[in-house]
Amino acid sequence: MENDLIEEIYRKYSRQLYIYALSLVHNRADAEDLVSETFIRAFLSLKRHDNLQTWLYTVLRNLFFDEMRRRKHVISLGEQMLAHIPPAGETDRTPWLYEKINALKQPDREIMILTLTSGLNDEQIAELVHMTKENVRVIRHRTKQKLKELAQKEGYSND
Repeated sequence: MENDLIEEIYRKYSRQLYIYALSLVHNRADAEDLVSETFIRAFLSLKRHDNLQTWLYTVLRNLFFDEMRRRKHVISLGEQMLAHIPPAGETDRTPWLYEKINALKQPDREIMILTLTSGLNDEQIAELVHMTKENVRVIRHRTKQKLKELAQKEGYSND
């Protein structure tokens, strides 16, 4: 693979993979390491995939679960995690939204993070999280409803 192509792929996907990794590990350094390792493993094992983006997310997710099995513990949500989410079209509600999403339980959190940051479609997200497309849609819909209710209670209504 040419260096220019590798750099282009890295620039295109690194930010959204970082946000996803951060939602999993809740630690900036670990998220950066996970993204770096994802690119290394993905490029070394790359065959002909229909969707490079889905492949990168699959590699990252598998690395995360491998690391959790190796450590044999669950990483808790870090207080400083939200400070490390890179801004992109941020509104005054963005930090609130990420805080609430990261407080969700799995798989709600993972589906919402993937929906908001990855650019993957429902079928690709379903494949990644090993669910049906319909199940992903139901979970996302219910989670959005919970977040809307929370937003209204906390004064972030759309009025």
